[in-house]
Amino acid sequence: MAAATVATGVAAGLAGIALTVLLHLVQYAAFGYTEETFLVGVLHASPIRRVAALAAGGLLAGAGWWLYRRLVTTPASVTAAVAGRDPLPIRSAAPDAVLQILAVGSGASLGREGAPRQLGAALGGWLADRLRLDAEHRRLLLACGAGAGLAAVYNVPLGGALFTLELLLASRALRDVVPAVVTAAIATVVSWPFLGTRPTYALPPASVSAPLVVLALLLGPVVALAGVAFRRLTTAAREHAVTGWPVIVAIPVVFAALGAVAAIYPALLGNGKALAGLAFTGRLPLAAAGVLLVL
Repeated sequence: MAAATVATGVAAGLAGIALTVLLHLVQYAAFGYTEETFLVGVLHASPIRRVAALAAGGLLAGAGWWLYRRLVTTPASVTAAVAGRDPLPIRSAAPDAVLQILAVGSGASLGREGAPRQLGAALGGWLADRLRLDAEHRRLLLACGAGAGLAAVYNVPLGGALFTLELLLASRALRDVVPAVVTAAIATVVSWPFLGTRPTYALPPASVSAPLVVLALLLGPVVALAGVAFRRLTTAAREHAVTGWPVIVAIPVVFAALGAVAAIYPALLGNGKALAGLAFTGRLPLAAAGVLLVL
């Protein structure tokens, strides 16, 4: 188990590197930039290119997911694998992860953490099988691999370990805490030479004051309710999602529509990092934030 824990951390870190490199290649093909942030790359691209990039990415992703659902009997799911309902073989996890990266790289308003989580979990399960570990340890390595993949791409070892323990295992037992922390830390360190050590967000200096603490306490329940509402909305959307061959048409149409809106509001594209960065540095007026939230 000790060897499997270390190997899972290394494998998840390498997976995070590979998927990030692929993401950058897709973003370069879509928007023609290699330096600066994603938002800067989108701003430098013409409005026509924004629409074309999203439409092309949507067409490839839609066709890929249609073919994937026809060839793979059990779609990849980290939560289902950790719960013991479905296996998570690399042959089903890797193609889905690549399609996710393709969609995100072309500008879709989606997070990029799903793919490394999924591939990291699959690698953890594969290592458990190779080392003939029992079902309980296999479940633990699946969860640790997912958290380690998240940790590698965002440079958040503690965040990756907490994701494993809180969301996947729902455990605070020491036998789970140690491998979760070790795999996330190893994956993060492995990714450093390639992905760097910079924090995800550059926050301006801030001082803690009594009004700020009171406001935070008042906002806590409001944000919690907003999170619950958002989760219910996305769950309902997932339950009514298009299936079968229509995805080949639906995804590029929706992506192209997003690209058309992004011709005016380019910060809509990507995983929300651009919006958060603008807000943290005071460059996102409240009125503009409300419009972007609705969009």
